[in-house]
Amino acid sequence: MANDYGDDTKYPSAKLVYDKLINLSFFPKGTILMYDGTSWNDNVTLKGWYKCEGQTVASYGTLPNLKNRFIIGYDATNTPQRSGGSNSTILTTDNLPSHNHSLTALTLGNEAAHTHSVSADTDTKTHSHTFTGTNQTGEFGSNGMEVRGGNDSAWGVKVSGVFSLSDNTTGAYAHNQGSSAGNLINFSMTPSGTISGDGSHSHSFTATSGAGSGHTHSLSSSTISATGSGTSFDNRPSYYALIYIIKVTNAGE
Repeated sequence: MANDYGDDTKYPSAKLVYDKLINLSFFPKGTILMYDGTSWNDNVTLKGWYKCEGQTVASYGTLPNLKNRFIIGYDATNTPQRSGGSNSTILTTDNLPSHNHSLTALTLGNEAAHTHSVSADTDTKTHSHTFTGTNQTGEFGSNGMEVRGGNDSAWGVKVSGVFSLSDNTTGAYAHNQGSSAGNLINFSMTPSGTISGDGSHSHSFTATSGAGSGHTHSLSSSTISATGSGTSFDNRPSYYALIYIIKVTNAGE
C-alpha cells in the first residue's frame, strides 16, 4: 500500500512519525484547531499552522478571521465560511413585550352643567301671634218701653259691649217694641291695635338627592415622559478566550 513516505514497502521511521506528530502535519489542509497559549508565531510554533486573523498566506489564500467570534455549526442557513451576529445589541420597540405605562397627571374639565333634584318633607313649626288693642264701649237706653199683652212696665237698659236684639213671635199674640221718651243710640265698634311679629322659630326637613343628569367631562391630553438612553448591551454568554489556528499546507507537509 502506498504511503506518504515514498516507499510503500517500508514503515516510516520513528523520527518521521515524531516530526509529523509534533507539527501536526498529518492534518489535512484547512483544519482549524484551538490553541491555549499566549505566545504564538505563525509557521514557527507549529510548522504549517497560522492564526485565523484574516491575513493572506500564499499557500492558502485569505485566512478566516476568527478573532472575537464564536463557532456555529453548519446548516442550510449557515453555510461554511458565513459570518454574522454581534457582540452587543440595542433593543427596539419591536423587541419589547406588551406593557403599560402609568399616567399620574390628568385634568378633568368641569364645563358640563347639570343639576340634582331634591325631594323634601315639610314640618310646620307650631307658633302663635299676639294682638294688642283697646276696648270700645257704647250705650243705648229706652225710657217707657211698653210691652203689651200682659203687664205694663217701664224700664231702661244699659249695655256695655257687643249686643244683639231679636224679635221672636210665636203663638197668637205680638210683641211691640217702641220708645216713648228715650232715644235709641246707635254705635259701631272698630278694633284697633297691632299684631306682633311671629316668634323666632325654624323648620326642619329631610331630603333625598336625585340622580344627576347625564353629562361628560373632557380629559385634557397629557404627555408621558420618555425614559431610557438606548445604550447597547453585551449579549454574549460567559466565555474563555483561545487562539484559533488553521493548517495551510497539505497533509504530511
